[in-house]
Amino acid sequence: MPYAQTWSEELVAEWLQLKGYLVEVGVLAEIGKRGGRREADIVGARVKDGKLEIVHVEVGNWPIKFDALQKRIDKKFSCNVRSNIQNHFRTKLNFKGNAKPDYQRWLVSTYLSEKNKQEMRRSAKELGIKYYSLEEILTKEILNTRQLTEPRTPPSPLWLIHLVDAFVNSLIPDTRRRKKLEEYAKKDDKTILELIREELRKKK
Repeated sequence: MPYAQTWSEELVAEWLQLKGYLVEVGVLAEIGKRGGRREADIVGARVKDGKLEIVHVEVGNWPIKFDALQKRIDKKFSCNVRSNIQNHFRTKLNFKGNAKPDYQRWLVSTYLSEKNKQEMRRSAKELGIKYYSLEEILTKEILNTRQLTEPRTPPSPLWLIHLVDAFVNSLIPDTRRRKKLEEYAKKDDKTILELIREELRKKK
């Protein structure tokens, strides 16, 4: 998998790969009338239960207000863009099925205040987009996904996932205690990071 342009894009791309998607970054999505290129930041695709699943992720700083966000969304996820991406991965995965693909559109913001995150989430929901802050991707998705992934050591090209693992292991070096935290996370529906924070507070 080629490396993304930013570490935040790379982190999301590695996470999707860890979940079993074929992942590409900087995917050519559209060529304009004057020759300009439009690329998708990250696209993951897989065939599951006879259906093509696509996760199209755009990462960056997004306008918060609904009207401004809608204009950006209409360009990033236009019908033509989605059609081109679907055709690209149908060929890539040699998928011959006729069922309509499950095409998910995600936005990931690199930084927003807590207040703006809530407004962004409402706007994205109205537009049928799944919204994540980068912190949510890391704490609620990547850290928790790592606890359920076998083998425990991720594939060697996933350098940032390795870094996340090393971070968790350095905070809670006791393997038995770390395993206990993972069990608590599954039962209490908490993120691993929340439990690590509680663990560190106990040590103070």
